[in-house]
Amino acid sequence: MRLVSTLMKSLFLLLHIAIVLCVKPALAQGGPAGGGTSGNAYPCLANVTIENGYRCANNQGVAYNYPQVYKTHLDASNNSIVDHQDPMAAKIGTTLNVTLNVTRSTLAQNNFTGTLTITAEYFTNGGMVSVSCSNITPISNLMPGHSTNVTFSLGALPNYVTKGDLVIFFNGDGYIDGMYEEKLYLLKDQPINCMAIPWVGVLEDSCTWASGESDPLGVITKISHGLYTSQTFFYDSTQTLALATIPANIFDLVQFLCVSDGGGRPIRGQCYDASDYAAICLYSQGRGAYIQYRAGDVPGRQPNDPYGTFLTNLGVLIGHNILSQLEWANHQLVILLNQNISDPTIGLFVPYAVSPAVNVTQTNYWAPSSSSLVAPYELTPVQQGSNIQVTVLGFP
Repeated sequence: MRLVSTLMKSLFLLLHIAIVLCVKPALAQGGPAGGGTSGNAYPCLANVTIENGYRCANNQGVAYNYPQVYKTHLDASNNSIVDHQDPMAAKIGTTLNVTLNVTRSTLAQNNFTGTLTITAEYFTNGGMVSVSCSNITPISNLMPGHSTNVTFSLGALPNYVTKGDLVIFFNGDGYIDGMYEEKLYLLKDQPINCMAIPWVGVLEDSCTWASGESDPLGVITKISHGLYTSQTFFYDSTQTLALATIPANIFDLVQFLCVSDGGGRPIRGQCYDASDYAAICLYSQGRGAYIQYRAGDVPGRQPNDPYGTFLTNLGVLIGHNILSQLEWANHQLVILLNQNISDPTIGLFVPYAVSPAVNVTQTNYWAPSSSSLVAPYELTPVQQGSNIQVTVLGFP
């Protein structure tokens, strides 16, 4: 599907460029541009500022530029334009306020007065979506080599979670034309907690798993199931990226994304890893969630057992394909603010209070009154650069 989307975008851009190149020779031969020296498209210097969106961060937690997300400058050594784009996110269904700072080509022989034609296309794995551009401010008497701001409204954007490339074209008279491409993630709501400035690696996952959803519960369910079925983790009780010491818990998100980017999935880890990352993905979509820790029964199930364990019903661990009953001394899962349970380690998504027939455990696993449940906590902002740290919080 990604290949189809990429091919569609490439064909569309080639067609657009071909049309532009067909128009330019006419302009060069005495058209509205006032006479040019070449039939080639004249690149336009442009800086782009987009408001009403969300700043993103790279996979080391370093924030990208925002609201100015696109910048160009002229490289004097070879007279070429160098551009730089910073990915951004926005809430589904919103309208963005865009400012183009455009520079008229010095090859133009007259000033420009008029309104640019601006169009936008959003390329996702689901196909191409045209996005309306309105309220475009006109340009008055722009001289060659000079710059001006053009503002317009972009949207409304699609009203569902997705990710893709936003491409905006602006056309004047051949000497103030251009395009830019922007990586844009559409999120259910404003990101929260440690993902208040969401990391793009996390958005790649959460937007993929929740793709096409606009309902809050649908987003939560798809992320929960997506993490379980995506071969992101392979349960291994001997390895973890989450340094779990209740009540302090650190999940090494930088290391996780580094291994992921290197093609290292599935990553070997435990319930700490799966539940931590599920909560992080939910935060990136603006969904509230808490981590909760289930300790073994006290006293223990086995004679002279000082720590205690508990048994589960039959289930399949994340990354595995064998149905088995598990005996754990402790286990970590996610409690959602709508009082549902998400346990990506075993692919469970159920209401907080369930009947014994549905309950995954045989020992009152989910009951909030259980003495062996540790108070829920949520992942808090990035600390020490490379880790996501956790602190204990009560329910709101």
